[in-house]
Amino acid sequence: MKRRLLLSLLLALLPSLALAAVTWTNSTVFTGGVATNYHSAAILSDGSGNASGAVYMHGFLVTALVTPGADAAAPDTGWDCTLAGPYGGDVMGAALTNLGTATGAPYKPLDRGGSSIFERVDGSYTLSCTGMGAANTATILFAVQE
Repeated sequence: MKRRLLLSLLLALLPSLALAAVTWTNSTVFTGGVATNYHSAAILSDGSGNASGAVYMHGFLVTALVTPGADAAAPDTGWDCTLAGPYGGDVMGAALTNLGTATGAPYKPLDRGGSSIFERVDGSYTLSCTGMGAANTATILFAVQE
């Protein structure tokens, strides 16, 4: 009886004990002599709904495609991510804030209502996500052209 109670308590606490992780995979595609590096961030939030991880990027950040709940439960509505560069600041210009639970159109850095300014990136960048809810997942694919 005590074991069953202890097991029930442990299972109830598992979402709050989840370890946050941002796992990066990178690939390069050449089209018409232009190299596009794809940096895919698989995000798993911890018990407090947060996750972060760093990756090296070089080139011009063109777009970010967000897929909530790619592997399991989608994040809570209203979650936020920032991509901070070596000199601070969000290079996505707050484009990845107040995200929903459905896959959205590609987000662009410094979007000016139809005309985008591609952000020059060179160095280590940290993706930080908050407000996702406990043990939820998402994937963000960043396209960087050289």
